[in-house]
Order: sequence, then C-alpha cells, then structure tokens
Amino acid sequence: MFDEYMTYASEKGRAAGTLKGHEMNFRNHILRFYGYSDMVSVTHEEHQAFLNQLRCQGVSPATRNRIRALLRVMYSVAIKNRLFGSAFKLNPFDSIGPAEEPKKTIQYLSYEMTEKLLESNKDTHYYPLILLMLKTGLRLGEALGIHNEQIDRSTGMLTIDRQFDKSQGKIVMRTKGRRIRVVYLIDEVLEALPTINEGPIFKKEDGGKLYPHNFQKTVLPRACKKAGIKPIHAHGLRHSFSANYLMSGGSIWDLSKILGHYSVNITEEYYAHFSLDHIRNRMRIIERKDNVVRAAFG
Repeated sequence: MFDEYMTYASEKGRAAGTLKGHEMNFRNHILRFYGYSDMVSVTHEEHQAFLNQLRCQGVSPATRNRIRALLRVMYSVAIKNRLFGSAFKLNPFDSIGPAEEPKKTIQYLSYEMTEKLLESNKDTHYYPLILLMLKTGLRLGEALGIHNEQIDRSTGMLTIDRQFDKSQGKIVMRTKGRRIRVVYLIDEVLEALPTINEGPIFKKEDGGKLYPHNFQKTVLPRACKKAGIKPIHAHGLRHSFSANYLMSGGSIWDLSKILGHYSVNITEEYYAHFSLDHIRNRMRIIERKDNVVRAAFG
C-alpha cells in the first residue's frame, strides 16, 4: 500500500524532501506497528491504538500528525484509484482527528528593526537579497532561484515559477505549492536588483553559487550583527514582512496570495493574531471615559 502511494506521489511530482520524510515515517513508525498486515482488516480501534502508542513514546504532536496524514492519504489514493480490487471503501482516518499542537511562535522583526537591518547593510553585497525578502515575503529558496527572465522591469512584476530545492541541491522548475504566482516589486526593490543575464541573479561575492546554508549560516547572521540586532532565521524575514504587512492594515486574504499559500487558512494559522492586534489598537484610538469621548493615540 505504501509502495503504491509512493509511486503515485512521485508521478504527481511531490518534492524529494517530502518523499524522503514519508519514507522515514513509514520505516520508523508505521511499519514497526502494522508490519505487513492486511490493511483492509485493520480496525478503527487499532489505528487509534497506534497513534496513542506514538504519544506514549514521546513522539511530538507535529510528527504524529504527519504520520496520520500519510496514512490518510495512503487510504485516499487506494480508494480513489481502486487499488487492490477496490478493497478499500472508507478512509478510517477521516474519523480520527489530528493531535493538538502547541501554538506556533513567530520570530519576526518589527518595522523599526527591519529598517535598521536594511540601513546598516545598504553598502553590502547581499543588501538587494535581504531587501527583496523583507519587502516581498519570498521564501529563501524562491529568492535564490530568481533569474533575470522572471523580472518584468517595465511593470515591476516578478514571476515565481521556480525555487532552489535544498534536498536536490539545485534550482527546480516548480514552487512549494506548485502554483506560479506574480509578486509586485516596489521601485526601491526593483532598482536594487542586480542585472545578470546568465544564471541566478544572486551570487556569492566571488561570483560563485549562493546556497541556502551560505545565507542562513553566514550572510544573515553577519548582517544582523552589523545592525546590532538579535540573529533571525531566514524564514523570519518572511514572517517579518507578513507581520508588518498586517499591522499596517493589509488584508490577510491578499497576504495569502502574496505568500503563495494554497489556502488562506494557512495564513490565518500563522498570522491572524497580527491582524487582530492591529484592529484592537485601531479601536482604542477613540475611547470613552467618564462620559467623555477622547483620543487614545499611542
């Protein structure tokens, strides 16, 4: 059943890193519990017992949810494609909910810290890349995959149709969500972008290939140190764009499209509280006290 799913997933072009994760979860957890059982005969109670066992073993809620999701999609593929003589009729994991995960904490830079990081690194080789990520919310892999042909300098539009895939160590012609999107570049970003006709526009100072680990381990920490701010992960630049966009009054629906999320639910899960905080602060601009309406700025 797992082999059939992996064949299906490969044909659908699932990312190599995703497939590798599936393989690890199958070998380390699923196979150890189920062995080579006939999955048609496995009961709902046995599936639940498996997930309970993972919890007792100290497997994190996030990992348990990934394993549950893998089993669920394995059943879905078998049902949809009528595998094994259409033996599977119902998906048992439709009625087994995910584990509750701790609320995600978002590491981001305030608007003031963002401007400080940019101003302090304006004279550096990597300033255009840092500027681009802070002003568009691009993923690091998407930014490192950019070629000049993706940029329409007459309209300021950037087409995101490829990315640097860490698992393959190269640029691939697909995005994380497998959807091509267009991002608008403000003049400040457009003017800073290097014009390189061959290969990715962002390279190392010596002209060599710039890899994600180069940026994460060396470039960004150095930039943060120069600005006198606490080091931040590369994805934190994406979070910084998103948080500041919403706290400036941006729409979470528009943000979802800008970031390339396949569902606005994903955007809400990470960033909705920034939008709510902004609304709450705006509502406090006018407050009533002792029957007197007064401004409450600041």
